[in-house]
Amino acid sequence: MLAEDGSTANLVNRKDVLDFYGTWDNQHASTPKARITQIYDVLNDITIFSNLYPIKTGEKAIINNRVDVLYSDSITLFDRGYPSYELMYLMIHSERPKHFVIRCKTDFNKEVKQFKKSRKKSKTIELKATSIAIENLRKKGFIITKETALK
Repeated sequence: MLAEDGSTANLVNRKDVLDFYGTWDNQHASTPKARITQIYDVLNDITIFSNLYPIKTGEKAIINNRVDVLYSDSITLFDRGYPSYELMYLMIHSERPKHFVIRCKTDFNKEVKQFKKSRKKSKTIELKATSIAIENLRKKGFIITKETALK
């Protein structure tokens, strides 16, 4: 059983660090930060992959490029910041398909909203590709359309 999650880290305020990792800016300060991601083997208590990335790199973009490091005979758990058609498609259609569970926010999409309102305990839905997912997956060599559905 694997778990994927990300966080951020404060970094030293040096030009070379700022140039590579960037800053997290708000109304109070501009802080050098990095994005951290980790794929953790929950049962064996070990990290199988971890890295630092520029702060502007999103968690979804990182994992979409790291699906290959996930074990095909495991189940990967993703937090609610990860759900996307693109990630699900990559997990299902990788050379060795991957099993996964992705928590999602109740407003993730209209199907999830409708399911929540129904008060049912389970339901099988079909997700259609978004324009962004179609574009990103085409860059990876997949040919899909708005009608390409995932169950």
